[in-house]
Amino acid sequence: MSLTRRGLLAAGAATLATSQSCARWEPSESYPDPAVEVLDPNFERLKIFSAGVERLATGMRWCEGSV
Repeated sequence: MSLTRRGLLAAGAATLATSQSCARWEPSESYPDPAVEVLDPNFERLKIFSAGVERLATGMRWCEGSV
């Protein structure tokens, strides 16, 4: 059996779809989102009240992203 690019992409997409269906993380229904923490009090004035944390993907060992 030879590994093709199309087969590799299909397997990756199937794995991603399966891993997202069993995620236990739930987005916050209230604002401010308790997942947003201010570590330095100097930045408290910059905190956006209506900001929330959104999970974009799971199951990665290492990934660069926006957070």
